[in-house]
Amino acid sequence: SHQYCEEHRPKLANGEWNPTYRQAKRSLTQFNIELTRLTHQCANRSKLHAMSGDELIDSYFFQLMLRLTLQSADKAELRNLARRMVDSKLSDTKKKMLVLKQSGFSQAEIGKRILNAKQQPMTRQAVSKALATIRKEFLLGG
Repeated sequence: SHQYCEEHRPKLANGEWNPTYRQAKRSLTQFNIELTRLTHQCANRSKLHAMSGDELIDSYFFQLMLRLTLQSADKAELRNLARRMVDSKLSDTKKKMLVLKQSGFSQAEIGKRILNAKQQPMTRQAVSKALATIRKEFLLGG
């Protein structure tokens, strides 16, 4: 079948299940969320338009798209970008941190503004650790 590229084919040539395909299938929901946000932002680049429901997350997509030359018609490129975002575990929390950092907030200030899973402010160290895990291609300029 030509539905899949070599890397994401459901079964390998030897008949075993492809672990890359299985991992991608597990994260399909998040992939679709990221792809929708990227597509919305591409459609209207001049303002926040990712429609995530959170202004900081929308701001992340707005700033990311200012750096990239992708258009709505670049479906394969948008899909690849969404897949890389999901595979690198670029969470909504990390996107918020990047926007706040870009706006000039210190790690301690970012921690106070972003709540952890227990609905408590994050420590400066937790913010530092999270920011260190973000791939360079997803950082905002500056």
